Amino acid sequence: MQLFESSEVNVLHFYLWGWMNNKVYNRKLDTRDELLARVLDAAACVKRREDEQKTNNTRSSNTICKVH
Repeated sequence: MQLFESSEVNVLHFYLWGWMNNKVYNRKLDTRDELLARVLDAAACVKRREDEQKTNNTRSSNTICKVH
């Protein structure tokens, strides 16, 4: 059984995995709790960036609609 079908994994998945891996393991970990905290922090950072991007896209769309 394959974990992922080829269509489910793309370049963005590998980029995100690499970015999170770097953010989590950029310093030595001493405890499991510290690992969990870093993983959750990295995920929260991704979510914040996603929300910011959505906000920026909405502002751009509103500006475009007002101009036309």
